[in-house]
Amino acid sequence: MSKEVISDRQATSLIILFIGGSTLLFGTGGEAEQDAWLSILLSILYAFPILMIYARILSLFPQKDLFDILELVFGKFLGKIISLLYIWFALHLGTLVLTDFGDFPTIVSIGKTPKIVPMTCIIFLCSWAIKEGIEVLGRWGEFSIWGFIFTAIVGTSLLTPNWDINNIQPVLYKGIKPVLQGAFAVFSFPFAETILFCYVFSSLKYKKSPYRVY
Repeated sequence: MSKEVISDRQATSLIILFIGGSTLLFGTGGEAEQDAWLSILLSILYAFPILMIYARILSLFPQKDLFDILELVFGKFLGKIISLLYIWFALHLGTLVLTDFGDFPTIVSIGKTPKIVPMTCIIFLCSWAIKEGIEVLGRWGEFSIWGFIFTAIVGTSLLTPNWDINNIQPVLYKGIKPVLQGAFAVFSFPFAETILFCYVFSSLKYKKSPYRVY
């Protein structure tokens, strides 16, 4: 069976869609209240080193995914145990996201529809995507990113009449602690969760691709 390969652009599109997915719906960094924008900026500084660590690990073991790397570094027995923890993390995170996207449409538009209906549709769609493989998912991401960008620009533009610069004042009214807490929350969700891409980025073309993508 031939090895699946995705381009840097496709991988970048998937990461952007992953970060922007439920984050746009539910927001993050709310602990900082009107200083949430500071938390988001600070979280980028938090996230950059950890993303470079992910990239470094992948570049040291080209054509290997996280599970292969764990077995190479820690041995088969301990590597498989750590791999199980990462699998549990992926399942746990997937369950949370599935619940969120099951709640959202039933709250916003289809209130009388059982939550299991949209959740079943999402499970079917995800199962289909997994069956088709990372190449198909990468091509879908490269195409869908433009719709995501367009929606974000249009949505933000339509909200322009409601903008009020006074809403971010007073800056640091409750001190730096809520900003730091909000920054850690944004760092945890969604930036640190991009560890999931180490499961599939063995499909990248070049050894330096992880740095460019992350």
